[in-house]
Amino acid sequence: LTPNGLAITMRRNPPKLGREKPYMSGELQSREAFQYGYFEASMRLPEGDGVLAAFFTFIRPEGTATWEEIDIEFVRSRPQVMEATYHLHGRSVDRNINLGFDPSQAFHTYGFEWTPDALRWYVNNRLVHEVRDPRIARMRRPQRLYVALASASGLSAWLGELDPSKEPWTLEVSC
Repeated sequence: LTPNGLAITMRRNPPKLGREKPYMSGELQSREAFQYGYFEASMRLPEGDGVLAAFFTFIRPEGTATWEEIDIEFVRSRPQVMEATYHLHGRSVDRNINLGFDPSQAFHTYGFEWTPDALRWYVNNRLVHEVRDPRIARMRRPQRLYVALASASGLSAWLGELDPSKEPWTLEVSC
């Protein structure tokens, strides 16, 4: 914890024989699963290409065919873009939202609302994207809530190349 709230930090793993992953980080997840509601977090993101910061709900009890997820994702190679995504039974639909600001410079509030027939994404209490699709009604499984900071070498086409000069990377969450 920090004076601002929770801090998730990603940094180089200490050298150790046989260690497969060069970096360590973390995620926070709820014990409880939720179905429908409004979810929000006030966050300040880290700087640097190759980093993914995310606030999302997720469930995949029996493989890809049961995968349901609602995302707010920040790929730091695109510093002013928020990805609003949902995954339903193996299909993903996403939308890039130009924020008009760099979320690493200050705390901002990001939220999404899940109802039986719609998904809505908000930035600083302003609606920025809405999906009304009959398939949303099939998103019926309760999901756990997550906040995470990560990188993956196999996803560099999406995330960009990790810039070690920016280490350590810290995602701050104040609520």
